[in-house]
Amino acid sequence: MALSGVVIFAPSLYLGLRFTTAVNATLINGLAPLITGLMAALLIREPMSRREVMGAIVGLCGVASLISGSFLTSSPGTTGRSLGDLIVLGSVILWGLYSVLGRQVMHHRSALSATALSVFLGLPVLLLAAVWEVQTFPVGVRLQVLLAVVYIGIAPTLIGFLAWNTGVHRLGPSGAMMFYNTLPLYGALLGVFFLGESIGVTHFVGGVLIVGGGLWAALGRSEGHVRT
Repeated sequence: MALSGVVIFAPSLYLGLRFTTAVNATLINGLAPLITGLMAALLIREPMSRREVMGAIVGLCGVASLISGSFLTSSPGTTGRSLGDLIVLGSVILWGLYSVLGRQVMHHRSALSATALSVFLGLPVLLLAAVWEVQTFPVGVRLQVLLAVVYIGIAPTLIGFLAWNTGVHRLGPSGAMMFYNTLPLYGALLGVFFLGESIGVTHFVGGVLIVGGGLWAALGRSEGHVRT
């Protein structure tokens, strides 16, 4: 968990975004539920139900609808396959592996304990990488940079990892990954509020499919647990 999710996932995702477009990266991330479900079935014998497979496919259709507007308005040559696409795909596989491993670890410990231990184990590697990066690419220490570091440390790292592991513990990796497709939906909404971007019909349709597919699959899993 420390290597796949804490140490390698985020740097590989950001590296991939240097060489490909956000549109491509968003579409590739839409494959995460299908990839994670397959990995869960192969590694921990947790097969995806028919409902979860359909939910993942519906969510993927929502991702495609959500980014279609950007795809149609993008400039020629910016949406082709590239090394960046492969790197982003690798990061998606790493996050799926992190989720599957988390499911196994949380059979024996709480989500809070699993999150804390994985971050603690990954910290020495991240510190060494940070020392190398600062020496290679000097960072200007400004108030904005410090605030950004504090935010990243608290919101997506502490709260995000803990919330995700809690979801994996409750729903399993396949069930939790249904909601991974909400990434482009939230990206579109935040773009409206903070960047003044507009939302069109494709965004609305995509958002409904993404959220609907995730809820449909997750609720089906919850009902199955109740009946069991």
